[in-house]
Amino acid sequence: MKSLLKRISAALLPADSAAAAPLTADQFTTHFTTLAGAALHGVQLATVKPLHVRCTTATGATLNSLLDNSYALYLSDPASLEAVLDRHIAALSELAAPEPQADRSIFAVLKPATYLATVQQQLAQAGHGDRPFPLVFRPILRPSSSLTQPMECR
Repeated sequence: MKSLLKRISAALLPADSAAAAPLTADQFTTHFTTLAGAALHGVQLATVKPLHVRCTTATGATLNSLLDNSYALYLSDPASLEAVLDRHIAALSELAAPEPQADRSIFAVLKPATYLATVQQQLAQAGHGDRPFPLVFRPILRPSSSLTQPMECR
């Protein structure tokens, strides 16, 4: 990705851009949008104002990319333009990546064994005691503990 960004950047900026006057906020935003558009497939980019770009992912999620800190870094060292933009685009690509589907995710939670009994009791009180137990659980206590005895779950 970095070589692609360098080629696009070289085509857009003058060869002596490091020696030239620093980019204005508008120019920096336009340059970022061009590079990010080439690097982030399936992401729509729209400039809201200088140093503020709205990104819409393929799933419809909206991200606001604020370039103020990146622009300040660039102004402190204009030769670092490509490195600054590469870092910002890399971070944006991680945020814009599709999230795993919730039903395929595993989220481990540690709870006391009495929690299972409480959940069963609440389900029964709500009239759902005849349904399959909705939680997957594994005891992690030592076998000598009385709390590791199997609990009857419907």
